[in-house]
Amino acid sequence: MPEGFVDLDFHTIPFHGEEALMEKHYVSKRSRRQKGILAFLAQDAETRVFCYANGQLRKDEQDEEVLRFVAF
Repeated sequence: MPEGFVDLDFHTIPFHGEEALMEKHYVSKRSRRQKGILAFLAQDAETRVFCYANGQLRKDEQDEEVLRFVAF
């Protein structure tokens, strides 16, 4: 793979409690939406090392998070 490539991913970490403030996010492994924490991960494609992560996102912040990563 060419140098300088980064894998970007929004990933839902399921939550199985009663927290009322949790948002529902899509969980691809289960092909459905469920309560969880939305995390954004950036991983160096060659070394497979995570170079950026944010696990405090809300659905309405997804678009801006990619731009925050680019600024980082």
